[in-house]
Amino acid sequence: MTPNLLQKDAVLSDRLAKLVPAGKWQKVGKLLSAAPVPEAADLIRKARAEKAVLYFRLLPMSRAGEVFAALSPEEQGALIDRLRDSRSRRLLRSIPEKYLDGLIEELPCLVVRKLIHGLDRRRRGELMRRLGYPRGSVATGMTDRYVAVRESWTVAEALEHIRKFGEKGRPFRMVYVLDDRRVLIDELALRNFVLADPAARVRDLMDHQFAFIAARADQQEALIRMKTTDHAALPVVDSAGALVGVLSFKDALEIAEQRATATFQKKSGIVPLEELYSRSPIRLLYRKRIVWLVLLAIADILSSTVITAFEDTLEAVVMLAFFIPVLIGTGGNTGSQSATLIIRALATGDLKAGKWLKVLRKEAACGLLLGATLGGLFFLRILALERVALIGLVVCLTMVGIAFWASLIGSLFPILFTKLKLDPAVASSPAITTIVDASGLLIYFMIAKLILGI
Repeated sequence: MTPNLLQKDAVLSDRLAKLVPAGKWQKVGKLLSAAPVPEAADLIRKARAEKAVLYFRLLPMSRAGEVFAALSPEEQGALIDRLRDSRSRRLLRSIPEKYLDGLIEELPCLVVRKLIHGLDRRRRGELMRRLGYPRGSVATGMTDRYVAVRESWTVAEALEHIRKFGEKGRPFRMVYVLDDRRVLIDELALRNFVLADPAARVRDLMDHQFAFIAARADQQEALIRMKTTDHAALPVVDSAGALVGVLSFKDALEIAEQRATATFQKKSGIVPLEELYSRSPIRLLYRKRIVWLVLLAIADILSSTVITAFEDTLEAVVMLAFFIPVLIGTGGNTGSQSATLIIRALATGDLKAGKWLKVLRKEAACGLLLGATLGGLFFLRILALERVALIGLVVCLTMVGIAFWASLIGSLFPILFTKLKLDPAVASSPAITTIVDASGLLIYFMIAKLILGI
């Protein structure tokens, strides 16, 4: 290395050493982006483990690929080990989320494959999340178990490569075709190579008809794509179109099962378990359940407050208290029905969050019909048994109002959570039931005061 380069490297290292502790992340990113490849490579080569990971992840994807290629095989292996080591990523985790989207780009495709090689799906997912890929993205569920060939190869060369790198005992149907920059340009069935002339070129077999999914796309989108295209596996590409992995059907099923389990748990007010129930200790089950129970218990105080505020109304007409359980119960059930329908429609791609106005109109109409039907039945029941028409009218109108309101709340909350990039399942049964309980009581007593004049 020339003295001039050594001097520049020392200056860059000193500047970064001052900026990182001060949290000047944008300036750190700009300095690394502007650094020449040899200088950046030497910086990463000499840095301590945790800083090497930080510097490498703050490099733009295209520059990171060049820097990685500039390292020796031994240095590349050392960097991969550092990226895998959770202790060396603590500086990366210290970057506030508001800076992450602008600073942390995707990893180069060669680095991704080396990183996830040999890891099980859980460890692959955890590693990719900690390296800046969104939680629930395709990158956190993909595998490196695929075979790729170059378009310029002959069929004989491709078959030799397939025999050498295809994993024994793991059958596969598709072979992916890459250009010189590892950009995915086609996928071909294995039988095409078996039946083709060995002297033919791979490009002669191509039809450029293939499906793929972006590494940062949501796993649910991948599941829908896999279902609609009838693919046993989907190639995963980065923003430059380079192949970084494959989402297999097996992994897709595991993801679907995991997401369904998490959704069921969230709908019941449980923070999702990372492990199976049979392996979860009591202290973990307690910790996962107590959070929502405390929050909902605090929220239930609203219902008690409403009842206390209308204590005089209850004392004047004691019969009103008899119908509180059925009214708030019906409201909670109605809201949960709406939430379940909307959450499922969002999950399957049948509904987009942008169609919220159409959903509200539909659920408002359905809520009125449901409320009118149930209210009419209760009016007839009260008229036949208690023979108090005014009480029957109060209950009837309350049922209409609660069903209407619960349908709106149940449909709006999942859409709102989706817009906020939160899991809509969080907005299901417990939260909606608690809100509808308090507001339903308020509707009930206000209608009672208006009609009964008390």
